[in-house]
Amino acid sequence: MSDKISKWNVVHKLEKGQLLVAINCVAALSILFFGYDQGMMSGVNNSKDYIDLMKFGYTKTVDGEPTPVVTDSLLQGGIVSVYYLGTLFGGLFGGWLGDRVGRIKTIAAGALWAILGASLQCSAMNHNWMICARFINGIGTGILNAIVPVWATETAEHTSRGQFIAIEFTLNIFGVVLAYWLEFGLSFIDGGKSAFQWRFPIAFQIVFLLVLFAAVWFFPESPRWLVNVGREEEARYILQRLRGSSPEDRVRAEAEFLDIQAIAEMEKTVVHGGGHSYLGMLFGYKSGDLHIGRRVQLVVWLQIMQEWVGIAGVTVYAPTIFSIAGFDSRKSQWISGLNNVFYMFATLVCVFTLDRIGRRWTLYWGSIVQGIAMFLAGGFSRLAINAKADGNMGQASSYGAAAASMIFIFTSTFGATWLTVPWVYPAEIFPLAVRARGNAWGVVGWSIGNGWLTLLCPVMFGAIGEKTLYVFAASNVITIPMVWALYPESSQRTLEDMDLLFASPSPWSWDAEKTFARLKAENPGMVQSVSRKNSVLDPEAATPEQRVSATTLPNPEIIKPITNPDTKETNTSTQTQKYLRRISLHPTLTPFRRRVYRALLSVPEGRWTTYSAMATYLNSSARAVGNAMRTNPFAPEVPCHRVLAADRSLGGYKGEWKVSKHVGNGSFRDEKRLRLLDEGVTFDGDGKADGVCFKEFQDLGVRKV
Repeated sequence: MSDKISKWNVVHKLEKGQLLVAINCVAALSILFFGYDQGMMSGVNNSKDYIDLMKFGYTKTVDGEPTPVVTDSLLQGGIVSVYYLGTLFGGLFGGWLGDRVGRIKTIAAGALWAILGASLQCSAMNHNWMICARFINGIGTGILNAIVPVWATETAEHTSRGQFIAIEFTLNIFGVVLAYWLEFGLSFIDGGKSAFQWRFPIAFQIVFLLVLFAAVWFFPESPRWLVNVGREEEARYILQRLRGSSPEDRVRAEAEFLDIQAIAEMEKTVVHGGGHSYLGMLFGYKSGDLHIGRRVQLVVWLQIMQEWVGIAGVTVYAPTIFSIAGFDSRKSQWISGLNNVFYMFATLVCVFTLDRIGRRWTLYWGSIVQGIAMFLAGGFSRLAINAKADGNMGQASSYGAAAASMIFIFTSTFGATWLTVPWVYPAEIFPLAVRARGNAWGVVGWSIGNGWLTLLCPVMFGAIGEKTLYVFAASNVITIPMVWALYPESSQRTLEDMDLLFASPSPWSWDAEKTFARLKAENPGMVQSVSRKNSVLDPEAATPEQRVSATTLPNPEIIKPITNPDTKETNTSTQTQKYLRRISLHPTLTPFRRRVYRALLSVPEGRWTTYSAMATYLNSSARAVGNAMRTNPFAPEVPCHRVLAADRSLGGYKGEWKVSKHVGNGSFRDEKRLRLLDEGVTFDGDGKADGVCFKEFQDLGVRKV
């Protein structure tokens, strides 16, 4: 209820678009810090005072400008890379904490960790101190990266999730730009020799973190997490505020709430025990047809691919290319800063395209343009080097400028495509119960990819020079068939759709799409289905005729808000609605079993039916009906105990539920009798049920026309 939520929470004052924008602003603060923290170290590494203090090199004057000379590249790279080790551990911790205590408390915890790390960094007096501080700062960043995208996607509309995250990553690159130009300006102080040049930029990030820590307490918790932990009335209220107060918005919010509720309960019947641990998730332990292990592999490798498409290589090699083009040290700094500005504005392309063309097509066109840019950058660099060796400086400068233009094209394309998708996808595709931990696996992949290439790039460029760019170009080519074959489209689908999307036993995306289309067709009671009218459809996805409008309202005969929870009639109706949706959303049930369970829901309390009567109604056999009930995951609420043998005897009861819920100590037959007696059914002296067999079945999952 609303009275359980602090009166200071903005959810009471704002709704719909205003509330979503406010949430996006707070989430963007975290992502802004993330970008700033990444961009900051490039300038710090060039500070004379920092280099002298950390003892990994010295500076010399070249053309009147202080130029760093690194004598211990392992130490320099280690100080930078240990941050990614911290993000790896922080991501895992943040995912666990986010599913345990909630999204809001975890964001606050991540901000505190990052404040501690930033404070230690800006006061560091030697490299050991700095290494520890970087590790702690990485933990804070990992916590935030694991939970903030999840919070953002769980509150957003399914039609605009991508836009939500894309806006945040525009702020992410704004953080990179802010760090770069701040440090560029500070480099003029005291000839670049002052400690202020590197200590102040590190300390400045604390401002973002303090605002984030103070603000997040006034924002609503994820309604999906609240449902998962049983706080359903709070979740319903927040979801209604997120979706709006008009009658149509309220009905849609209630429909979405019931979807979330049904999926949360279904997942608990599929994944249990060790399946929620990180190790269990990695290997898909006890995840059944949810295929969590497959999803983990997809998000880890997507983040690693993000680094191998070449962004890390461009960061390392861009200064060399600018030098070949004839730019001096100061001009190279200006060009690098301008490249970052182009990078930032390019991310706005993703804001307007990601939800329209989908995740897959965004990656496709990004890989194509990036691959071409990398091949050309490598070729022009080689031509420039050869011209310079021949003494033709004019030609070398021209080729160098051409290579530099390819760097601009690459970074702009990356910002419009591959920057955002690997962060959106992990936050979308995991089951509710492990969504934060699933997104944490994405942070693990990012940490591995970034840390790996931070150490490897200098070695590769030292060994094969500009040919390293060809390696990245080839990586872009490889990503296209990988995405096509393995990554099903998540755009314009609800978070509750994802379990159906990954229900196929096959890893191939076309099989996933076929299974998804089949499950949706078999479950007409599902609401909040996707409209893909603004999307590019993949060949294996649904045809236009199969699209279901996102504006289609749920059938009020099936779904309606609870108005009087004190009445037995309303409670019964609500329970029926709940189990209809659980049946609809369960990924492992056959169409026949769904029909059997829906028919069972029409057998009222105090009545009984027979296997043969159900078989006649379903145009099947009594044996088939009995087999369908043998592993009923919804018993006793979906009441297979109300089905008797043809002679009214207590046969064939095999419904399954936890032993702790059993009402008797005898056999299933005894329990069946006890349940029926409790519901008002009487028995004759031979142990056979009294009364008339119920035959007025209805398939409650079929909408009335």
